[in-house]
Amino acid sequence: MVSLKILSLLLFVGLWSLQVASSPLALLSKPASIAGQLLNHGLGAGTNSAPFNAAATTNKVLHGRGNDSKSQPVKLASRQGAIDQAMAKAMTLAPVLEDDLLPPHLAKRADDFSRLDLQQEVTMMYGGHAIEEQMYVANMTLQAPDSKNPLIMMEKFTTLTTSSECSLPEKKLTIKFKSKEAMEQVSKSWNRVNVDVAEFFYLIANNPSCCPDGQRHPYKVEAVKYEAETLAVVLSIQNMDWENVASNFDLNLSRYNLPKHTKRHAHTTELTKRWFNPGKLGVSLINKLGIAPDIDYVESVYMGLDLSSEEKRKQILSDPFHEEKYLDVHCIDCHISGGIEVGLRCKAEGGEIKELIVFAQPKDLKAKLEVEFKTHIPMGQPLDYTQSVLPDLALPGFSIPRIFTFGPSLELNVGAEVYFLGIVNATAGVEVKIPNSGFIVADMLGPKSGATGFDTLKTDTEFNLNEATAQMEAGVHFGPALALGVKVLEKYGYRAVVQVKMPYLVARGWVGHESEGLCPESQEDSETTTGAKVHLACDFEIWLEIGPPDDDSLIPAPVFMPEVERILWNVEGPSKDFCMAYPIPGLSDGGSENSESGKPADPPEHPSQAAPARPTYSGSWRSGPNGERIVIVHAPRS
Repeated sequence: MVSLKILSLLLFVGLWSLQVASSPLALLSKPASIAGQLLNHGLGAGTNSAPFNAAATTNKVLHGRGNDSKSQPVKLASRQGAIDQAMAKAMTLAPVLEDDLLPPHLAKRADDFSRLDLQQEVTMMYGGHAIEEQMYVANMTLQAPDSKNPLIMMEKFTTLTTSSECSLPEKKLTIKFKSKEAMEQVSKSWNRVNVDVAEFFYLIANNPSCCPDGQRHPYKVEAVKYEAETLAVVLSIQNMDWENVASNFDLNLSRYNLPKHTKRHAHTTELTKRWFNPGKLGVSLINKLGIAPDIDYVESVYMGLDLSSEEKRKQILSDPFHEEKYLDVHCIDCHISGGIEVGLRCKAEGGEIKELIVFAQPKDLKAKLEVEFKTHIPMGQPLDYTQSVLPDLALPGFSIPRIFTFGPSLELNVGAEVYFLGIVNATAGVEVKIPNSGFIVADMLGPKSGATGFDTLKTDTEFNLNEATAQMEAGVHFGPALALGVKVLEKYGYRAVVQVKMPYLVARGWVGHESEGLCPESQEDSETTTGAKVHLACDFEIWLEIGPPDDDSLIPAPVFMPEVERILWNVEGPSKDFCMAYPIPGLSDGGSENSESGKPADPPEHPSQAAPARPTYSGSWRSGPNGERIVIVHAPRS
């Protein structure tokens, strides 16, 4: 019978662990399931917990500066599925004519014969409607693979032609012109391929007969035949891959905001270009990193992050084994509002990716976090857990088929690292406002990453201790994790995660006895020898992790892809300590040897045996009018 009970328990734990691991609540920070962690902590059925040991080392969970801490980032491997999904859902951008976006006084005249000249550099623009009032535009400057073989874009000289028709099986392109003068210009510019059989140039076609999929396509032009009577030329062409033609290019992502009167019937000629200015701090950082010394603005798109859970109380972590939970952690009214401006630059030289930079700047970004901790027995080991309080949100990414794909994915994470040695009922909360001056640079190729401008972030922090009988350590973090996937020329793949912890709130509490008085400096109660002491710290962290995709990823991985995991930015808020004196049964003056050494009595083996109800104290840590932290200790509640 005993063996059967044990087997049933193991089967239940195994099935529950499998269910958790395959659900959105699966652990992101550790591969083990919640059930496995809870069993290790002595919270499983039939497990006896060890008594509290006051000599146990503090900071068992959290590590960092002094008694404060640094958390751990969201692991990149856990985001691979979301990255692949975002890449698959990326919006396909369509070719946009540059003439339609330029003001009339800047565009070339329609009858300008210089449109037929071969070029060492051309500009290709792609666009698509991402969200209301915003159109994504990718601007790609393509340089000729070598100076001997120049480029020309078919769409540039369509104002001089009457028709263009590709016959792909015969490898021919027939173009008819409007005038004899245009034919003469063609002869001057293109005849080089007839003079030297080794000569050729690249033609970027944008014509339904040449581009069945509606995307621009490159061809090699090897010969030109003239038909003067019909004002036509017949080009001998060879199909080319972008991988061979686009060996040298610069690409950036920008947006066009649609004026209100054009929302329903938008024409590209009425679009207005927008960008964000990174400000002096951002420019200084970019220059310092050596990315673009002459930069004065970054083209960008706006991504809204107005996120909140439909549930007012979102369960983060819970003991699955008992009806009366031994451990329960809830997020109360956790939400984020505002958005970010995202910029992107990619540069290739000689067929190799030399630069792949993602810029991000907050735009009225705010967050609120309040986490409630409850435990009824001591924990044998520390426990840490991170989960997304919302489903993954695939932000509007974009794709230029066979050239470039950018897939961002967002999740709103809340995480807790806890270690409770006794009964604890506490709430930690914070509201944070991120300054618009903040600027993040994520170099997806390696070392040129950094952040600046977050020093003036504003926080309003609160801690309430409702009940405690021993030691507690808790670190709570909340904020968006932006996962990025990039694929270039179908052969290079990159991925990264930027985790913003806004904030990382640390609370450490100790309940015990000091014979000289627990709070000797207290004006209200300096003689009571028992009570609680709490240490608070509130940090702001930005983590960056970069690495190659997994072997089974949709994105191929270059062999030289670096792996980086580090903090880009950390603002250390001033730590505060406050003391709350109140009588605790079993820890009064002249108590046992345990109490004289600062140990509370051994915790009960079951919550129902807990000590009688005691007065409840709470403490608050808030920002003062000049930015200073103010600690307030409230009177006991009745």
